[in-house]
Amino acid sequence: MNIHLLIVEDEQLIRNQLSKIPWTEIGITSTCFACNAAEAWKLAQSHHPDILIADIRMPGESGLELSKRLISSLPALKIILLTAYDEFEYAQSAIQIGAFEYLLKPLEKESIMAAVHSAIETIGKERQALC
Repeated sequence: MNIHLLIVEDEQLIRNQLSKIPWTEIGITSTCFACNAAEAWKLAQSHHPDILIADIRMPGESGLELSKRLISSLPALKIILLTAYDEFEYAQSAIQIGAFEYLLKPLEKESIMAAVHSAIETIGKERQALC
């Protein structure tokens, strides 16, 4: 099963941390990184990610806005949103767009890997149901 991951994070330190996670060990086939929503949109058009990990607050378009746009072209996309802000409005918006998971920073490697692994399992079940 091919699973493509797109990570969008404007903070270089967090992008570096996420790039060090052994994604292939949990079933990710390919991983792309973007530092903003515009770059992520371009990557998504060519790589068709199955899972999106996006920071909610970024300069320019937010992770929430990007997620809404991507879902329109990739309806099976599993979205994991990240934020350093424990604000109810963000959680509510995440639910409204159908986010798969909502994680607070600082991130723990185990929690992000568990969220991605869970998304992979869900994708596998959905793909089997289509056969």
